[in-house]
Amino acid sequence: MKKLFFFLSLFILIFSMQTRLSADTNTVKNVKKAFDKAMEYVEKGNYVKANKELDWAKKDIDKLHIQRLLTYLKDELAGFKGKPVKSTAVLGMMAVERDYKKGNTTVKVSITTVGAGLGAFSQIATMAQRSNPNAESFRVGDHTGIIEAQSGRTAMTVFLEAGPFLKLEMRGAGEKKILYDMLGEISVDELNKYLKGEG
Repeated sequence: MKKLFFFLSLFILIFSMQTRLSADTNTVKNVKKAFDKAMEYVEKGNYVKANKELDWAKKDIDKLHIQRLLTYLKDELAGFKGKPVKSTAVLGMMAVERDYKKGNTTVKVSITTVGAGLGAFSQIATMAQRSNPNAESFRVGDHTGIIEAQSGRTAMTVFLEAGPFLKLEMRGAGEKKILYDMLGEISVDELNKYLKGEG
């Protein structure tokens, strides 16, 4: 019975990986198709339809971008098991988040990015958070982080270059060490490099 369960679990894992790879391949094909159509319309002088094709391409590129961000939210962090991932994209802002649970403790980990037009707004919000008197600063490689505990929650925010940030939030009682341990298993430098367009 155990062998059957093992092989069934292995089959499900391989199938889900193949499905994900197939979805990525199809999305990449859709992007190329949209760009090809856009060029056809540009050559014909039909810029309205060309723009519509570019909109479709952007939607698919956003899907690929979200899938890439999700790779930084592992299935397990410091012994905490990850729940299903959620993602949102509104007004140039994009966020992926995942709840992690261990015993009675739940930690929400999120990555939020902003579009070019919202970069200045994000930097103002960042400065406001850093000046919070309830927050203490810490360093993660070349990045600044703050941790604050108030109103029954403990939140840790790491500020990446050009506006994006990584946040870990624990509700209820819990030691700050939990968040530091989980942060230690996230590839912050690699995430920052990707979001700068260098990786």
